[in-house]
Amino acid sequence: MKINFVKVNRFEISNGSRPGKGKANEDAYKVKNLPDGSLLCIVADGMGGTDLPLVAAEITVEKISSPERIEDAEADLKNALLVANDAICEESIRLDCSMGCAVAAILICGDTLYYSSVGNVRVYVTSVDGNQRQVTEDDICKAENGNVYLTASLSGKEIAPEVDSISLDGIDSVLVCTDGYYNNDEEDDSTWVKIKLNTIWQT
Repeated sequence: MKINFVKVNRFEISNGSRPGKGKANEDAYKVKNLPDGSLLCIVADGMGGTDLPLVAAEITVEKISSPERIEDAEADLKNALLVANDAICEESIRLDCSMGCAVAAILICGDTLYYSSVGNVRVYVTSVDGNQRQVTEDDICKAENGNVYLTASLSGKEIAPEVDSISLDGIDSVLVCTDGYYNNDEEDDSTWVKIKLNTIWQT
């Protein structure tokens, strides 16, 4: 897996993405620095078993990252998810096919992390003393045979995304990642973005 690294203002950002074994990569992601210094990150995981999973993931990333300014972090992030879901619905009708994705999006404004997820893309935070915890909840159910199914996704059906927030006081880094990454599953696509906070760069 190729790992990319970039410095943006007070953030140190690293990321990587690889396809599952013997398949095309159906994930999409983007990190966007906004004019006011806020940072937006989206990771979308196209749903296997649909006709165009990558298209759904790409639409989601494009729509959520389109705003150039933030007026109300919670409302804007929620609205972006709804806009992405509507866009997937319109495209699936236009192409007469199925598509969908799981997604997590975060917005760092000042010392506050706003986050939302639909599906099973996760957001983790790691404290300055090294303790990591998951802050999102997976929208999944497990069948008796052990298979895992999404109970919510961006696929054109009605969704009710929730946006939560936490203070970044005492937080060292934020990680957004797909199930292929946190399950360490070589058969599945794996995508992750790590944002390290409060880094002082020497010039």
